[in-house]
Amino acid sequence: PDLVAHPWQEIIPPPVPSPQELDGEIETGLAAAGLLTRYETYGRALLILGEPGTGKTTALLALAHELAMRAGEDDQQPIPVVLNLATWGTRRSDLDDWVVDELNSKYQIPREIGRRWLEHNDLALLLDGLDEVNPSFRRACMGEINQFRQEHGLAGIAICCRLEEYQRAGLPLQ
Repeated sequence: PDLVAHPWQEIIPPPVPSPQELDGEIETGLAAAGLLTRYETYGRALLILGEPGTGKTTALLALAHELAMRAGEDDQQPIPVVLNLATWGTRRSDLDDWVVDELNSKYQIPREIGRRWLEHNDLALLLDGLDEVNPSFRRACMGEINQFRQEHGLAGIAICCRLEEYQRAGLPLQ
């Protein structure tokens, strides 16, 4: 929690992690139910950081599974989509446009439907591989993510990145 920007932190302090989280005793891959709870606790926004091989992608996929189960039971829940940010670096477009293009190329969702889903916050974006974005463009990608959060604050989002690459970028996600 201390590695993301909290716009209200001067007024409302961010939630305090449990001692278990601070001690680093969370199981590799994280229990899906616990991860979903964290995701909900932090306003349907989650940043998953860690060293290589610590289960970041596994945790993201576990969250995707839980969100998909929830969406299957309640059609008012957002649809989780897993996308890899490495492809953003090849185009460097607005995140909205990139998401629509990725939905079309990876999930065969027509662009007009993808755009409508984004506009209505019907998606939970699960973005893997921020550390795979070319280092020259990573900060710009993080800026796009922050801009997306400002425009689509109600949309769910989770992002995976290696801790060192995240810190090196020097721009906290919001």
